Amino acid sequence: MKNKILILDEYIPVRKIIKLKLKNYNLVFKNFNNQKQLNNYLKKEKFFAIYSTFGFSLNHNSLKFLKEKLKYIISPTTGTEHIDLNYCKNNNIKVLTLKNETNFLKDVSATAELTWCLILALSKNLYRFSYDVIHKKEWKRNSYLNHDLKGNTLGIIGYGRIGKLIAKYAKAFGMKILIYEKDVNKRKTSKYIKFCSIKKILKCKFVSIHIPLENNYNFLSKNLLKYVDKNTYIINTSRGNIFDEKNLINFIKSKSLKGFAFDVLPSDVLWKNKLPKKYNFLNKNNLNYIITPHIGGNTIESRSKTTNFIINKFLKNIRN
Repeated sequence: MKNKILILDEYIPVRKIIKLKLKNYNLVFKNFNNQKQLNNYLKKEKFFAIYSTFGFSLNHNSLKFLKEKLKYIISPTTGTEHIDLNYCKNNNIKVLTLKNETNFLKDVSATAELTWCLILALSKNLYRFSYDVIHKKEWKRNSYLNHDLKGNTLGIIGYGRIGKLIAKYAKAFGMKILIYEKDVNKRKTSKYIKFCSIKKILKCKFVSIHIPLENNYNFLSKNLLKYVDKNTYIINTSRGNIFDEKNLINFIKSKSLKGFAFDVLPSDVLWKNKLPKKYNFLNKNNLNYIITPHIGGNTIESRSKTTNFIINKFLKNIRN
């Protein structure tokens, strides 16, 4: 009898890759509207492996019914906050992700590209201009101010893989680049970048966040947010829980910054297709802002690369 693998990914191109590469397994493709539906389903079914991206929590409550049968959790993500790693370790469930796959990830630039797109959109006030034309039928070119990127300062929080790409883009646009990096081993000097304190970064015209969630929960605390300059734009495409949710909402409502672009929000990796009601206030917000639903790595090319890589990693583990 073939081992069963539950596939919790609704993206059709990904499912095609999985069907091709895992044809020797009994693949079960399921869609669930919420966590409760998934948990109820797992009470009745047993699986050798679960393939999942974001949207569901794979923790004690969802996995306890599988017991000894479940051997693998496969997730084509660098983040693991949707997986209870301690529970998996204690129950001999091997977790396969993209975390620490440094060489492979060098070829994945989707999140960096989205980040730069958001920086450009904020600087040119694209969302508000477009909204006025399409929804208000207005053609007022002087309604909002625009900014040049050239000559303005970009503060980068975190100088890892994506932070380095953003610095390269900023250099090409003639920006001044300041970087905050806790790891002294990553502070490699360059003619076009300068390392400085987090407080100085938060005074920059544009601030882009690129730190891992591990050891950085609530990093941008209420205490740090008070240093954000009122003319600053904040861009976050890393992880939502770098902010404390309550403080973030209050900070946005206070209008203590010029604008923001977020691809991630606190705990968004567990949301399933719906924005929580606590964010309903956003449609009354008149700041220059953009919010996208965690699409940083969600390009056709990147999804293909990451799916193929993680499935190959799984097959290699099986053979070994």
